[in-house]
Amino acid sequence: MPTAPQPPFKFLTVTTAPHLPFEDRYFDLIYCGSIFSHIDDLADAWLLELKRILQPGGRLYITVHDKHSLQQYKTEDWSLGELVRLYDKKQMISQVDFNMFTIGRGHSSQVFYDINYLQQHWGCFLDVISVTQDAYGAQTAILLKK
Repeated sequence: MPTAPQPPFKFLTVTTAPHLPFEDRYFDLIYCGSIFSHIDDLADAWLLELKRILQPGGRLYITVHDKHSLQQYKTEDWSLGELVRLYDKKQMISQVDFNMFTIGRGHSSQVFYDINYLQQHWGCFLDVISVTQDAYGAQTAILLKK
C-alpha cells in the first residue's frame, strides 16, 4: 500500500528559550501567526533564531499587535477588547507614544508595537518587504526577507 506524501510543514512545541532544532538555512518560508503578539521577552533573540534557520532569500511572515490593532481591539466585544479597554482606561496607552508595551506576563501576555519602530528595528536584521494591517484578524503582518 503506497504511503501518502507528507505535507511540507514542520510543527513543534518549544520552550521560551529561543532555540529551534533545525540546521542553519533550513527553511525558505517561516510563518509566525500570532506568535510575536505574545512574546513579551526575548523577541529579538527569537527573531535572530528564525533568521538563523531561514535560507538566504527566504521569507519570514510575522503577525503582531500594533497601534492599529489596539484601536481595533478597543471596539471588540470579546475578552481581548475588554482587556485592552481596561488597560487603556488605567494607563491611557492610546494617548501616548510607545515603541512596545505588554499587557500581562507569561502565557497570557499581549504585546503591542509601534509598527514604524518595528520596521526600523527588525529592518536591521532582515529586509522588510511589506506591512499589511488586518492580515490576521486585527493583527498586522510583516513580511521579511533574509
